[in-house]
Amino acid sequence: MEKKTKYTAALIVSLLALGCLIWAPQALARKSYSYAEEEVPEEVPENWPKLKWNRWWGLKNRLWWPMLRNATLGSLTGKAVALDGQILVVQANGDYVNVVVHKRWIVGKEVMDAGELFEEGGPLQYDKTLTISLLKYAVSGRDHSVTFLYAYKIKQGDTTASAVLPFNIQATP
Repeated sequence: MEKKTKYTAALIVSLLALGCLIWAPQALARKSYSYAEEEVPEEVPENWPKLKWNRWWGLKNRLWWPMLRNATLGSLTGKAVALDGQILVVQANGDYVNVVVHKRWIVGKEVMDAGELFEEGGPLQYDKTLTISLLKYAVSGRDHSVTFLYAYKIKQGDTTASAVLPFNIQATP
């Protein structure tokens, strides 16, 4: 009978702890407001809670800054094989290399989407040699390494496509 009482007491304590873990964060959290766009006042008070997209933007910034601080400039010469979304597959030295390309690009005075760069009659062609200027960020583990390549300029013959970015990438002297 004593074991049954101990098990019952342990179960009750566990349920109370679980209840506190579920209830406490909700009770202690700041109020969250979700107003439709037209309901948001033009002048937002300082104590206005940040909108949910601000949390996502903050997460993206926390992921980007270490990469931007520790990345190195590089280039890749090869032939474009495929473009899937924002991943350009380049064949270089007999290997396929995945390069992340920005969504918007400028060629001459025309701004276009990444998909339009390699369309039929577009400024760049598949299976022709191109040189990609890129940021390279590499992380190594015990038995592997992951390399992130981010293109900011693509040159093929006399055509140069530059990514439309909110910042400029330049080599420092």
